[in-house]
Amino acid sequence: MKDYTGKTVIAGPWVGEFGWELFAWHAYLRAIKDKYRTKMVVICNEGAQYLYSDFADEFISYTPPSTGESDSYFRYGLDVNKSLLFSILPARYRNIKFSWLPPRRIGNPPSTGYEETVSVGPFEIKPRYRVLGEEKGSEIDILFHARNRKLREQDNWSVSNWQELYTSLSKRYIIGSIGTTGASIHVEGTLDLRGLDLKALTTIIRGSKAVLGPSSGPMHLASLCECPHIVWGSRSLSQDRYERTWNPHATDVIFLDKYDWHPPPEYIYEKVLENVV
Repeated sequence: MKDYTGKTVIAGPWVGEFGWELFAWHAYLRAIKDKYRTKMVVICNEGAQYLYSDFADEFISYTPPSTGESDSYFRYGLDVNKSLLFSILPARYRNIKFSWLPPRRIGNPPSTGYEETVSVGPFEIKPRYRVLGEEKGSEIDILFHARNRKLREQDNWSVSNWQELYTSLSKRYIIGSIGTTGASIHVEGTLDLRGLDLKALTTIIRGSKAVLGPSSGPMHLASLCECPHIVWGSRSLSQDRYERTWNPHATDVIFLDKYDWHPPPEYIYEKVLENVV
């Protein structure tokens, strides 16, 4: 095995979806750092730095331009090439030798599991995960992620469905809404927790009883916080990743596909009563 000890690896900029950053990117970088003892420089959105904070030697913050929606590991309308890379890097990197890992398809996600060894450039690794969030408990019982994305807009659950579910559950539980302000809604009556920094958010998720929502990045985040989650969507697209390939901590999850992306609120309500203490 070639010796990469102390050699600089620049990873990013990450411009894709958050769920893919969680399970098809950041844990592979941790594995490279741990196994090959490189110097790891991560280019990512400032809000995602907590994911890398236990192993990155340096962060370079980058917010992609609004050229289009993020999808898997890329962003529509944005070409991640060396010209873009050098426009992001500080000038000192023009005189430093480094290896570059741009965003890419690692293995065959989401089919590639967390126990599989894959090639990432010259590196042979298995992803390495940690539990996210601090063990502090939470006064909030249930978290809603009310997806509101333009990408696959037809997969968003309606505001009226969320409001009906809240009305039913609020008699028993304290409920909060999570996500980003631009890609999720605040369900009226819930505590608005959207836009929290990632460390604070993961601590709240870890201390909650359950997270509810259609398949999305924050639902995958619940898995890494070891928080039980009830998620709905397409069986062919999502079920296996929630239950197996993207569930390294064996977090409890109930995947509902009887009604695809649009189950009636009373159906979700029944599942919560059956499974959430």
